[in-house]
Amino acid sequence: MRIMIFFMAMMLTSLNVAADESWVLALDKDQLQIFTKTVPDSPFLAVKGVVKINATLEQVAASLGSDNECAKWRKMCKSTRVLARPGENERIVRMVIDLPWPLADRDAVNRIITERCGETGRVTLLIKSEPELYPDDDYIRAVSDGRFELSPISENATQFTFVMHTDMGGDLPADRINKRMPEATAEDLNRLRMLAEAR
Repeated sequence: MRIMIFFMAMMLTSLNVAADESWVLALDKDQLQIFTKTVPDSPFLAVKGVVKINATLEQVAASLGSDNECAKWRKMCKSTRVLARPGENERIVRMVIDLPWPLADRDAVNRIITERCGETGRVTLLIKSEPELYPDDDYIRAVSDGRFELSPISENATQFTFVMHTDMGGDLPADRINKRMPEATAEDLNRLRMLAEAR
């Protein structure tokens, strides 16, 4: 199975978030939870979303997006493109983040590694920023890290976990992004849920 990820304007940092008690619940509605937490040396919050989707893991994976197009569930994605494929389960992806005027758009270059657990069926996409690769003077470079995790709950239900931290760079007011982040993340995950459940 081939899964694609790109990223967005809000990607994150944390590899052990399940056991990390520093997450603060920001929203809990309709089997969707959004958490935030501070990140050392960054004014931008990290965000974690956990949502139950009544669809198979394959249906959810197919709804994430394909190699060279923005996924329909990511509102802030302006464009995405695979720049390199260092390995069978690894790719370098550049995403342009669409910010509302008068804010300048950003771009992010990320290494995405896909891992599958044979015992549980869980699929994890690890997203690591590579800010020095493929410089582009047309955009301010954002630094984003995080992971997407798809875990089968039953034959026709999947838990999707979204973890992201993005430092948007430049003089962007962090409080403006932080304030909107829980709601914006919930909107994205609800769109993903609708797309997957309609398949």
